[in-house]
Amino acid sequence: MIGRYGNGLKSGSMRIGNDLILFTKKENTITCLLFSQTFCETEGLNELMNQFNAIYGKTGTLLVIYNLKLALNGEPELDILTDEKDILTDRMPENYPEEKSLRAYTAILYLNPRMRIFIQAEKVRTKHLLFCFYGPSFGAGAVGIIDVPLDIMEPTHNKQAFANIKEYRHLLKSMENYLIQYWKDMGISQKGEKFWNDFGYLSDKWCERPSETVQYKRRRAAEIPYIVQCDVCLKWRLLSLNTDINNEVHDIWNCGRSPNSLENKCSIPENLPRIPLGTLNPTHYLNDKEKLLIDSIQRNKRKVEN
Repeated sequence: MIGRYGNGLKSGSMRIGNDLILFTKKENTITCLLFSQTFCETEGLNELMNQFNAIYGKTGTLLVIYNLKLALNGEPELDILTDEKDILTDRMPENYPEEKSLRAYTAILYLNPRMRIFIQAEKVRTKHLLFCFYGPSFGAGAVGIIDVPLDIMEPTHNKQAFANIKEYRHLLKSMENYLIQYWKDMGISQKGEKFWNDFGYLSDKWCERPSETVQYKRRRAAEIPYIVQCDVCLKWRLLSLNTDINNEVHDIWNCGRSPNSLENKCSIPENLPRIPLGTLNPTHYLNDKEKLLIDSIQRNKRKVEN
């Protein structure tokens, strides 16, 4: 039996051996612990303690992964040399930067980012997805973003899917209905290409960037406000239209740089624009058979009433 602090375990095991690996389990929890004098003697105490110097703040965690796996060509799977400010995979498609670039992936990793992320000592400019235009990979021109609570749908162990496939399919069907409703409420279905042309999306190729002409940049900025995150308090601040157009945002930004005197201090609460709420009208999504059935029921009901 191991005591409260485990001093006996550490001193006793290191008396009779140089290395110890410990496995424990309780109910659904399992843990593993490694003590290694061999590692300490090989690397040295000074080398080990120097690693803490890489943690610049008062608190922090440093992870070191070594003996990286190699691809068939003998090169590491992750490329840290091609781009000194990024970590790349060996995937080819350039039209999907999130699949190739760790910087592009972490920029949209969180719905509402509340942390600073650095890759190769370069800050990642994260995006607040609720206030962003998104380049869709489908022709509809709209994308849905949903925040699913953990107690509603349990994710798989790698956080890339949901454990309950049936619930996930219901979610996809529901999102489809809401997306169609949004598509109609925004007028995309009536205006067609003109809706996107007004924002500078002049090409019929979805992967091409919108026009950078001032009139289109102003139109996009007026519809979707430009916000930036403070690197001190991590609050999001709304910037003026001119700031967005002139690209005056620095990689390291704090509230004191805000041109708005009402939001130029970290002590001031975050104040982002409210997103208007729509109403789902489920009658639009009934199929033809359901419509015929409802019409038949209503006709029979009127006959009975008469």
